Amino acid sequence: MTDKMKNRLGIWQYIKSYRFNSIFIKNLFMIILIVIIPLAGMSMAVYRYSNNVMGEEVRDANRYALYRVRDMVDMLVRGIDEMAIKIASDTDINDFINNPRPGIPDYITIKREIDIFNNISITNTISAYIHSIYVYSEASGYLISSWKGIRKLEWFNDIGWYDEYMDKKSRSSCWTSARMIENEKIYSSTNYTKYFLSVYRTAPLIYGDASGVIVINIDSNKLGQWVNDIDSRSFEDIFIIDGDGRVIFNDNQDLINKKYEEVDLLEGVSMEDDSHSVISNVKGVRNVLSSAKSKYNGWRFVSAISLYKYQEKLEALKNNMMVLIFISVVISIVFAFLTSVRVYEPIRNIISLVDNPTDWIGAEKMIDKKSIDEFRLIASNIINTYNQKNKTEEELAKRIVLLKKAQTIALQSQINPHFLYNSLDTINWKVMEMAGRNNQASEIILALSELLRISLETSTNLVDIAMEIKHAELYLEIQRARYKNKFDVVWDIDLSIMDYKIIKLTLQPLLENAIYHGIKPKKEKGVISISGQLQENSIAFQVADDGTGMLDTEVLVLNSEMSKDYIKEDEHIGLRNVNQRIKLTFGENYGLTVKSETKKGTVIHVLIPAVKQMG
Repeated sequence: MTDKMKNRLGIWQYIKSYRFNSIFIKNLFMIILIVIIPLAGMSMAVYRYSNNVMGEEVRDANRYALYRVRDMVDMLVRGIDEMAIKIASDTDINDFINNPRPGIPDYITIKREIDIFNNISITNTISAYIHSIYVYSEASGYLISSWKGIRKLEWFNDIGWYDEYMDKKSRSSCWTSARMIENEKIYSSTNYTKYFLSVYRTAPLIYGDASGVIVINIDSNKLGQWVNDIDSRSFEDIFIIDGDGRVIFNDNQDLINKKYEEVDLLEGVSMEDDSHSVISNVKGVRNVLSSAKSKYNGWRFVSAISLYKYQEKLEALKNNMMVLIFISVVISIVFAFLTSVRVYEPIRNIISLVDNPTDWIGAEKMIDKKSIDEFRLIASNIINTYNQKNKTEEELAKRIVLLKKAQTIALQSQINPHFLYNSLDTINWKVMEMAGRNNQASEIILALSELLRISLETSTNLVDIAMEIKHAELYLEIQRARYKNKFDVVWDIDLSIMDYKIIKLTLQPLLENAIYHGIKPKKEKGVISISGQLQENSIAFQVADDGTGMLDTEVLVLNSEMSKDYIKEDEHIGLRNVNQRIKLTFGENYGLTVKSETKKGTVIHVLIPAVKQMG
């Protein structure tokens, strides 16, 4: 009997034994239910999709696209308005607007007008959508144009903006209107009609009545191209309606300046809501209308899209779904059986692997990555997890040994703090009694007493950096008394780190190392520098001396030892012990690094996390 026949026989025995709890029956029921439910409701689903879901999806897509157009146009208009404010704030332009023009202009007047023309011409070239910029002065009756220079108003062929300016200047300082210029001859002799979206800004800005105006003309054709580039779906029809309900932008120029109520396509648009979407029916054609209010001014943006173009796609989708359902039924039945056949044997192997993982150790090395499947992947992960568990247990045991070792060292260093500094107080009083006054000996005893109190009475392993620095200063005070004129100390501590936490007795061993191994063997007077700064999420200390230094090999060995789990059992707490306490408390990313050169000194770098309390 072949392996395949044995495997198939085993599956049928499994199904017969477990019956409704077998994988095959469960998979078959699940897949049949998944197929039957869509079949039962497919006709209704297609209908609802065509009439409701499709409309909602198109409405949402249309609304989001409209928001993007609105935000971009708002940004453009805001930028143009800021440009108008900047132009109206110019000193030369204010002088031009407020003062009459001499009959025969002098040099200063001509230079000022040339400067204004140059400035607005440069500004005009910044935006591809700006056709021209006008600066008009009522006081002189002259107008400076970015494309026609300076001339009297009656000599200028585009004066369509003037009447609107005179009508609105007393009621508003800034507004926008749509207008057109006929028979404009700008770049050639050809006559044509041009449509503008003009932004008005009266001047002066701060004081006095409006005596002039800045007009920035946006080319509606270029604006339309830009809007279509923002939303590449050319079948959408975009409208911009101003606060008075007039259409100021649309690809159909015949609709410009019409009231929105007069446009059939805009039937159903509300000017009250901030944003809304409706489905309208205009002459038998269903349209999705999305409306959004400008965040910058009183404009309203409307996007209209016809649903007619989606009908053929919906019919094609319906036919494809019917074919797909039929294929799914056939595939589901076959899939249920094949899945059961392929899953049965791997599951049995996985159970064996979980029960007896030691029998499979080493099997993951024989897995060919090119032929890996689900079982091999699961088996590999289980074996790797088992191996990792063993490694973790070994590492934990190692850490426990190190912890017990550290605890032993800590216990060996414990003494009764009250006995020590009570005894020192007694000695201090005896010294003062014999000397009859305070003296250097009594001051050293007091410093040593305070040093021991800070070192031994703190209830936690972590202290404020301010306390650690005070402890270091007391230690240095004692050493200065012992080694007079042997070294100077330079402090450079960032005051902002004083409230952060540091392991107790971090700096004092480093200072002791600098004095005994760096400064003391040196014949000349030495300098010890201590610095500390905040570096992002860490705090960095440096303890440097200009002493005898260390050999490169010694530095290499020391740094190598401190990078490992290593505790040095010396007569005093040394560099290795400080480094290990930092790593045990804060993690392997922190600790000490030593740099040194013979006869040039040693620098010890300390890195700890910036924490104010340990969780």
